[in-house]
Amino acid sequence: MYTAAQLRRWSRIAICCSSLTALLLGILATADVSTVRAQVGDSDRPQNRKSTTKAPSTRPKPARPKAPVRKTPKTARGLVVSPSGPYRSIGNAIADSPSGGVVTVRPGTYNEGVVIDRGIKLVAEGGVDEVLIQSPDKDGILIDTDEAVTIRGFTVRSIAGRQGAKFYGIDIPMGRPLIQDCDVSSDSLASIAIHNRGTNPTIQRCQIGGGAAGGVFVYEGAQGKVEDSSIWGHELANVESKDGAYPTFLRCKIRDGAAGGIFLNTGGSGVYEDCDVYRNALANVEIRDATSPIFRGCKMREGKQGGIYIYGNGKGTFENCEVVGNALAGVEVKTGGAPTLRNCRIYGGKVSGVFVSADGLGLFEGCEITGNTFAGVEIRERGNPVVRRCRIHSGQQGGIFVYDGGRGTIEDCDIVDNVRAGVEIKTQGNPLFRRCRINRNGYEGVWAYEKAGGTFEYCDLTGNTKGAWDISADATLKRVGNRE
Repeated sequence: MYTAAQLRRWSRIAICCSSLTALLLGILATADVSTVRAQVGDSDRPQNRKSTTKAPSTRPKPARPKAPVRKTPKTARGLVVSPSGPYRSIGNAIADSPSGGVVTVRPGTYNEGVVIDRGIKLVAEGGVDEVLIQSPDKDGILIDTDEAVTIRGFTVRSIAGRQGAKFYGIDIPMGRPLIQDCDVSSDSLASIAIHNRGTNPTIQRCQIGGGAAGGVFVYEGAQGKVEDSSIWGHELANVESKDGAYPTFLRCKIRDGAAGGIFLNTGGSGVYEDCDVYRNALANVEIRDATSPIFRGCKMREGKQGGIYIYGNGKGTFENCEVVGNALAGVEVKTGGAPTLRNCRIYGGKVSGVFVSADGLGLFEGCEITGNTFAGVEIRERGNPVVRRCRIHSGQQGGIFVYDGGRGTIEDCDIVDNVRAGVEIKTQGNPLFRRCRINRNGYEGVWAYEKAGGTFEYCDLTGNTKGAWDISADATLKRVGNRE
């Protein structure tokens, strides 16, 4: 048995052990809480961590604020210009457009000259009369790039003439732009200018009218194609090509000019197909200075002077054209002019159908020359054309009239049904007729007087009202193998 003293000693020992145990547990609990709090704080500040062995926090970093960016106004088709914004200037929109971009212009009037210096599409929204580019002191539009450019649907006006300045409606000194469905004019220079070698635009379905100078002016070796357009009412020629230019005009109406319709000079020429050239104040077509254009299927009509006027060594080829109802000669050739007309119809003129004078030349082949007020063909003053396989008929006076030293070679032609003589020669006229049929004319087949000359070989002169010949005593004709 334990004594009372022993029991008291063991009780004190047990109490001490319990106290020590409690103290140790408290210290451990306090240490665990501090560790937890330190870990939570590091999690909130991952950038303060020193250890590289711990995994980074999975919480997303807050986004850094970005500098404000100007939003470019767009539609699905590109930048937009309108009087109410976001762009109010076409020029500003072009400056913000990348090459290959689209600038759409909404209805309104834009008082600025537009410079296109990169490849873009500039497109008007609405009708052509709803979007007006009006430049007070520059070209209406200037093309200043070789990149691909399209312009569609605008009315373009240069009004620089009001300030005494001179600019084009559209100036194209380079590139191959496509211009469609526009209405273009200038009150000082040409409505459209195309110039410099290598320049080759395409212009389609445009109205080019009412300008104070020329209409379409092509020069300095430029080309260009103008299709299905109306070119009208200019103070100078509606179309001018010079200095080696070679444009193409297809299915255009070239009309009502205060000067000529088409004026080709100093080496300017081109191709003109299926064009209607009419009611111009000067010749519908004027060619000079060693120029050689090609006309196919065109009509030159109702000119207030001539239909075609070729002089000063001008040339040109006309195929399947109609020359009708002009106030002066349907075709006039002088001073070294030498055109070629094939399968053309020259009729209804107020004077002669063909008039060749003053050293004029030319080849007329397979043409019909009919219904003209004076002679079908008139030759004077050393004019010397070749007329071959033509039908010269139904003239209100004679068929062919040669005088004042005129010459000419007329071969395999039908000269029939004219009101007066089939052939009239006087005053040193000296033509050559070979294998022609000179029939059914109202006077003689051939009337020669006042020192006329000429040669007739193997011609048929039957069936004329007053016989085959009427030759005065002072006329000298050579006649070989004719049928009378």
